[in-house]
Amino acid sequence: MYSPSNPVTLMRQLNCRTYLLGAFWSSSVSLMSKTSAFLQQLVVAFMLGANIHTDIYYYLFALTLQVTSITQSLSTSVLVPHAMTLRSGNPEQEMRFHSTFLCLILLFVGFISVLALLMGERMACWLMNFPRSEVLQHMEMFYWFFPLVLLMILCYYLGEILVSFGYFMMSILTHLIINVSGILTLLILRPGDNLVCLMQSGCIAMSVFVMVQLWVLFRVVRWRFYLPDFSLVPKHLGSLSAIVAGQGMIVVVTMLPLYWLSQYGPGLVTLVNYAQKFVQSPLAIIQQVGSVLQVRLNQMVARRDTIQALRNALLPTLRVLFLLALVSSTVIFLLRDFISHWLYGMGRLPSENQLLLSWLLGLMAFSMPFTAIATAWQRLYFACRRVWLYFYLVTAVNVLSLILYYVFIQAWVATGYAIVFLLVEAIIAFAMYMGQRTAFKQRLNGI
Repeated sequence: MYSPSNPVTLMRQLNCRTYLLGAFWSSSVSLMSKTSAFLQQLVVAFMLGANIHTDIYYYLFALTLQVTSITQSLSTSVLVPHAMTLRSGNPEQEMRFHSTFLCLILLFVGFISVLALLMGERMACWLMNFPRSEVLQHMEMFYWFFPLVLLMILCYYLGEILVSFGYFMMSILTHLIINVSGILTLLILRPGDNLVCLMQSGCIAMSVFVMVQLWVLFRVVRWRFYLPDFSLVPKHLGSLSAIVAGQGMIVVVTMLPLYWLSQYGPGLVTLVNYAQKFVQSPLAIIQQVGSVLQVRLNQMVARRDTIQALRNALLPTLRVLFLLALVSSTVIFLLRDFISHWLYGMGRLPSENQLLLSWLLGLMAFSMPFTAIATAWQRLYFACRRVWLYFYLVTAVNVLSLILYYVFIQAWVATGYAIVFLLVEAIIAFAMYMGQRTAFKQRLNGI
């Protein structure tokens, strides 16, 4: 028997046996993560303001998050749901399944990373639209980008495996840890304009967290890694390809507007990042409740209770999430001047940048209710295995958004970016809803 002070026992006590408890703890940690990201932005704004150094850092870190999000989508939408169906019959098959796809993902990303590093300056100048002299000056930061991507992918995948065992917090601790490490690095080292230390501290923090996750898997969950069996890949290649294509399009849609925006002068990428991340901070609860909802929908759909999943799980959750998002967006809109002038403006952020930040916050705040709607409906697509329908809808919206971003950024620069950001969230929410209405047709009468 384990004593209360035994670390294995303590980890088992963190296992959330109910979805309500899981939603509470995971949402709490997610809110802490978003808060730490906001605090890190305040520290950067206070020390550096908005300039070319912060632009390049935020651009590369945004690219890091987008690339790693592909792995997270693969695990949550296809790999983990299928592995959970194997668990009751043959746990060894589940472990071999995860070992195979984790190895495949790491090999692919590792190959791309080595190729990019061999190309060096040419790849850096191709990925970033900043002045060539500035890109070459920040090559060290570019080189640290690749190990950070690999470590975060490993953290995400291991975290999603632990989520399937009820450790809902493990997946979202990644962001909290990397944000806290960044804050401590800035406050202790005070690096000035050299933000490469943030990439380095992120790599160290992720390495430690990977070891913690592996310890929990081996000691608490009693997990074993098996040699990969690549004969398992073809069966899931269609669904995985759809997710990669869809998420790859999202990476392009997210990064290409920043790529276009970066040519209009230093600081704009940073200001857009400040506004976007602040607006998305309250969405931490929404996104995490959505992750817990995904597990619930997976179980109900597996029992062929799809209509009950809609009535008893999806729609009640959707109403609550929409109300929370609407209230949050209204509060941000009313306090936008205070946020830009008194929070971000305490340090080296110039007054003209403060005015622009206030304007961006006001526009982008009202994207939140639409994001809440899209997040909830998106979970049903994955639970019902309508991956290709989801892919077609997202692709159509993303192609439209790229056209809008290009036209609006050319016309109104950062303001154009904010307008399209709001429009795209509204279009996605409408498309997600109409796609499910079309798929269910007669069975959705009265819902």
